[in-house]
Parts: sequence; C-alpha cells; structure tokens
Amino acid sequence: MQKYGETTLLKLLMPDSSSAMQHFKFILVCLIWTALIFALANPQMGEGVEKGKRKGIDIMFCLDVSNSMLAQDYNPNRLEAAKRALHLYIDKLKGDRIGIVVFAGSAFVQLPITSDYAAAKMFISNISTRIISTQGTDIATAIDKAAASMLPTGDLNAKNAANQPKTQKVIVVISDGEDHFTEAVDVAASVAKQGMIVYTIGVGNTLGEPIPVQTPSGHIDYKKDRDGNTVITRLNDQILREIAQAGKGSYIYANNAHVGLDLLFNELEKLEKIEIEETVFSRYESRYYIPLWIAFVLILLEFVLYNKKMFRFKWLGWLKGTSDSASTVVNKKKHRFNG
Repeated sequence: MQKYGETTLLKLLMPDSSSAMQHFKFILVCLIWTALIFALANPQMGEGVEKGKRKGIDIMFCLDVSNSMLAQDYNPNRLEAAKRALHLYIDKLKGDRIGIVVFAGSAFVQLPITSDYAAAKMFISNISTRIISTQGTDIATAIDKAAASMLPTGDLNAKNAANQPKTQKVIVVISDGEDHFTEAVDVAASVAKQGMIVYTIGVGNTLGEPIPVQTPSGHIDYKKDRDGNTVITRLNDQILREIAQAGKGSYIYANNAHVGLDLLFNELEKLEKIEIEETVFSRYESRYYIPLWIAFVLILLEFVLYNKKMFRFKWLGWLKGTSDSASTVVNKKKHRFNG
C-alpha cells in the first residue's frame, strides 16, 4: 500500500478496507487446502474385526537384486521389469499370502508372509540393487530363508514341521541364475522334503548384456573387470532348471512383459488351496466426503466475504434501515390515530 501513496491518505481514501478481513480470508484459504488434502488422503474407519475363512497358498518370492539385474535386455532393466510384473501378479491374488526375500551375495526376508497386498506392493516398490551391499547371487541362502520364514517355528529342520498347518507352500526364485554358490540345488531338494515346491523364473538372455553403471559425473558407463574388460552378464538357465527340478517345481523363462508370472499364476492355480481360519480386518468405510464438505462450505464462505469493513455492517445497516422504516410507519399510524 505504501507504494501507491501516503498511508494516512490512503486510509482516508479507502475507509472500508479491512486488513483483519484479509487475514481472515487467508486463513480460510489455508483451511480449504488442508481439508482438500485430507479428502484426497481418503481417511477410512474400520467397523471392527471378524474371523473369516480364506482359501489359498503361501508364496515366498526370492528376488535377485545383484548388479547383474541392472542389465537392460528388459525394459527398463531386469530388476524393474520383475518388480512391475510382481505388481501385476499381486493384482490377481484373492486368498493367497505372499512374502518377499531379496538376495545378492547375502539374503534377508524383506516382507514376512502376509495377506496385506498393499504392503507387499509398497515393499516391492522400494527394492533396489543398493538394498544389499554384498555382491553375488546366493540363491541357496535365499531359498533357505524363504522356507524358514514360512514355518511357524522359523526352523527349516524342525522335527515338528510335519505337524504344521497343511497350507501349500511355494517358493519362487526370480533371478538371472548367475549363482556364485553351489548349494542351491541341495537346499531346494531339502525344502522339497518339507513339502514345499520351488519354482524358478529366469530373467535375461543367454547371449549376454553389459551392466550399466553411473559414473560420478552422472554419465552412464559399463561395468569393467580388473583387466578393464566390459563385464557381460548372461542368463544361466541350466542352474535354474536344476533348482526347480530338485524343488519339484518348474522352470519358467521370462520372455514377456509379465516376466513369466502369468504362466506361474496358471501353474499355482492348479495347486490345492486349503481353507484356513484367520482374523482379518473388514468393512472399512471411506470418509473422504467429510473434509470435502468442510472444504465446500469454507469455499462458499470465502467467496461471499469481501476485504471491506462495510460488509460486516451491511446486514446490520439493512436491518437497522428496515427497523427505522417500520418505526416510521408505526409512528404515522399513531399520528393518524391521535388525529
């Protein structure tokens, strides 16, 4: 306001301007945006829990996150293609429980077995080659941890494993098969004796592909060995076939956008699904319309308010004028009556 003239003079020229009303309208706008953000977040309320029945199997995915999975013979690379395919696979599930083991030179359970598909998608989205610093492809440890995590005892060699619930248990290894350890076939045979089935999915091509790496300057180069030669990663489908055979499962070559998981889905649909009792949360109701209505009311209020003092007194003035008019009519009638 000072840029337009002297403040005192401007106040005289604009006696109805109200800075308090401007602040009030600004607060209304902030509240409107806050209410809209809450509406977009779609708050939900649960109406209790109930015990329900589910029919399904337990599936542990073992996903290779070694640097070789960055090869770009799939779009955009092997790892991202596998993650995208897992998202599509989860969308098809109805009663199965899933878990995730990530592995490279070592392995760990990233997501224990669960029926929470939204959580599974979130965990899959966060997977990258940086999640494990030790390089290599230790399929044996991955299978061992996947099998142990599906047993309530957490012990693959527990004597009472045969007394556990008879849910069908499946382990799915997604890798390019460049295994630097030799025990994978033996471990697959061991878990098969525990009643689990091991499937393998081969990602990559047998011709070989260089592994892209980002230089400190931000450019893309290719991984080199100690002699300065470009490292070529190839699909080792032979070891994956042997692992699947020892685990009494099947080997699937990932040759399309679904990375072979559509074929796996058809295979697993043939397995017997047993009904198991479990406690589930149910009947979640969306409450997005509550903050949305609040935002709507605040928008209307902000729209009808002006940055003027006179608005606050306009209705009072109108009422006062109406009252004065009514008093005048009454006085006239009294005057006539008295006359």
